[in-house]
Amino acid sequence: MKKFLVFLYYQLYNQLRILKRPYFFLLRRLILFNNYFSGINKVNIGGGANFFGFGWMNLDVISSINTKQILFQPSTILPFASDKLELVYSSHCFEHLDDNTVDRLLEESYRILKKSGRILIKIPDFDRIKDQYMKRNLGFLQNLGQDSVIWTWKKFGVEINAENYYSMLICGYWNKAYGDHFSGQINSNNKEAYHGPARIPHDQHVIILNKENIRDISKDLNKYALADEDFHRFNHQNAWSYHQFRELLQSKGFDFIHLDKVSILKEYGDIPDILSMVDWSMYLLAKKI
Repeated sequence: MKKFLVFLYYQLYNQLRILKRPYFFLLRRLILFNNYFSGINKVNIGGGANFFGFGWMNLDVISSINTKQILFQPSTILPFASDKLELVYSSHCFEHLDDNTVDRLLEESYRILKKSGRILIKIPDFDRIKDQYMKRNLGFLQNLGQDSVIWTWKKFGVEINAENYYSMLICGYWNKAYGDHFSGQINSNNKEAYHGPARIPHDQHVIILNKENIRDISKDLNKYALADEDFHRFNHQNAWSYHQFRELLQSKGFDFIHLDKVSILKEYGDIPDILSMVDWSMYLLAKKI
């Protein structure tokens, strides 16, 4: 019954957000009020400005009414006592972070979870994306979010092809002229703006992208991106196969449960953004031993 009521709430919440009515902002404040008195038992790492819900704390570098602002870096300490929470969730955040920061956040997640508490990580399904690239399925690759920035490619000679679409999903970055993608402060009229894949000769790109190991592809592309004198900030900078991220979770002490998408969506359907980018997301569920 409780899950059903929460589901109904989020349906109303989403409709009001779309309509941008004042009631939407009232609902946000009511949830914050509820969480203040009822307590927090779940945390979202990198949920963005629009994520919030009953019992949740949202951690992000972006400041908003429902977010506790925090920098994600190798020294980060999550603002919870040890053995405190039931669930740590993160959606399409870890691929934006470097290895040391990812390690730190997983270690901190383990610390703050109760025994048998769970961690649910959602990242791009790099196995599927790689498979579609190998099949040269440009249509699939073009539907994964890059179209909003390809206006910056032409000036720099970056072609619209499978290599560049796939490459940007593994490693993408923007220059100083572009602005800031995460905050939405984009200089759309600046002809020097660039946000896209590492700019590499096509033949070299093909060699890198055809490597078997997704982590190796990511590291190679990062080196080329950082070599750009106008490099400003990464978009995606990390990538893992299913097996690689599973091993990473296990190396941090977690007991891996499964990645069956249907089962996870059924069990965690009340998480506000659980269905966003569902078609090309990988879901990995594990628990603290």
